[in-house]
Amino acid sequence: IEKPDTFLQFTHVGYSVEKEHLAERDERDKDALIEKCKELKAEGLNLDQIAEELHIGRSTVGKYIKLAS
Repeated sequence: IEKPDTFLQFTHVGYSVEKEHLAERDERDKDALIEKCKELKAEGLNLDQIAEELHIGRSTVGKYIKLAS
């Protein structure tokens, strides 16, 4: 995805299976995100700010913070 000026646009890079372009997270990644959510919450950030910082959904942040408690 590119954003020249004020417009978002997709750049065609070829044909392939969608799964090849998606990031896969494993348990270590999830554990690291849970810990980072906990740290950012302790620093006083709200759920929206944490979600934006970590590029994950707000509901995911809430779930991870509950898991960390």
